[in-house]
Amino acid sequence: MHTVIICSLQLERPFAYSPEMKKLLKKQTEARDAKQREDERRRKAEEKAAREEAEDAWKSWVERKDAELKEKRKQEKEGARKREMETRKVFV
Repeated sequence: MHTVIICSLQLERPFAYSPEMKKLLKKQTEARDAKQREDERRRKAEEKAAREEAEDAWKSWVERKDAELKEKRKQEKEGARKREMETRKVFV
């Protein structure tokens, strides 16, 4: 059986980034944050465009159905008038 000895080294000073590395990390963080903000702005704009497109499609569909119903009622009214005129001709 082997005996394992674990040594712990104690550093004289704690780990620290150099000023150049700190600047680099800060720039990377700022770039990442800017990209995230841009992505969020783009996502919100796409969602807004999709909502507006869906709303326009819905309004268009409603207008088309209203026009169809109006035309159908008009045709029914004209059909009823023609039947009424035909029945009057029969009685005359």
